[in-house]
Amino acid sequence: MLPERTFAPSIAAVSLVLVNGRVHEGHLSRFSPAASDITLSLSKEGKEKSRFATEQVAYVGFHRPTNEPPPLPHKLKAELKIHVGGGKTFLVDLDAPDTPGSIGFYARPAEPQSAFREIFFYNHGVNLRELNLPLGELLVKE
Repeated sequence: MLPERTFAPSIAAVSLVLVNGRVHEGHLSRFSPAASDITLSLSKEGKEKSRFATEQVAYVGFHRPTNEPPPLPHKLKAELKIHVGGGKTFLVDLDAPDTPGSIGFYARPAEPQSAFREIFFYNHGVNLRELNLPLGELLVKE
């Protein structure tokens, strides 16, 4: 079971990207990957909300707070390259080992200029997931 994220007492700024490539910006007070719907507050006050079915969502990007510095380059491994719809590619490091049968996975961007602190990728929104290794290194491992 994938962990739920709670952002109390504040709320997290997120980008919710649909499988069709549309991006919706908003805020979440909590996020549960297993929920059937995601309710996105379009303002910090939470007066306007939109609901999205999780089967339409490719990934949820949790924005880095404005005062949080990017991760140090020596801590970034960039072990995976994730390809999503619209030709977008992310270099990421997994937060936790893969759980068989899960609906997705949490990852941390390995690119210092990324606006995201963390991303949750739904499996149905990922077109390709590959090891980020040079071809020669992959052949030597085999």
